[in-house]
Amino acid sequence: MPITTRIATIADRDRLYNLYCGAMTGYIEEIWGWDEIWQQNDFEEAFETCATYVIESDSDFSGYYQLKFGEDTDRLQMLILTPAMRSLGIGRQLLHRTSTTSGEHGRRLLLRVFRINTAAKRFYENNGWAVIVEEAAFYLMENPSYSTPRAPDASFPRTIESYAFVID
Repeated sequence: MPITTRIATIADRDRLYNLYCGAMTGYIEEIWGWDEIWQQNDFEEAFETCATYVIESDSDFSGYYQLKFGEDTDRLQMLILTPAMRSLGIGRQLLHRTSTTSGEHGRRLLLRVFRINTAAKRFYENNGWAVIVEEAAFYLMENPSYSTPRAPDASFPRTIESYAFVID
C-alpha cells in the first residue's frame, strides 16, 4: 500500500478540520472545554502558519500532519490519521521520515502531546521519543536519536516540499 503526502490546499481544509475535530474534541473538552469559534480560528491560524500535508493511501484521504519551521528547531504540530488507517505503521513511517529529514540537516524536531492522551504518548515513546519538558496540559517530546548536535545545514532547502514523502 503506497502512502504519499502532498502539500494541502484550501480545498482540503474542511476535510482536515473535520478529522481534527473527530480526533481532538474529547481531549480538548476534558482539558479546557470546546469553544467552536476558538477552535476554528486556531485551526485556521495553524493552517496558515504551518506546512500542512495531506496523507493519502492509493489516492484516498488518510490523514494529515503539520510542521512549524523555526530557526534551528522544527515542531511537529499535528499528526492525525483517519481511524481506518491507524495502527498500520503509517504514523511510525511518517514520524521516522520527518525526524530523519530534520536530523540529517542539523535541525531538532520536537512535538507536544496532551498529557491525557496516553495512547499518543505511548506511540511516540515506542518510536524512541522521550519527554523533555512537562507542561500543564502537554508533554514536550524529542527523539534523541535524530537530534545530533551540529550546526544547521544552510544548504538544506527549507521548503515545505522537502517534507513531502512517498512511502512504499
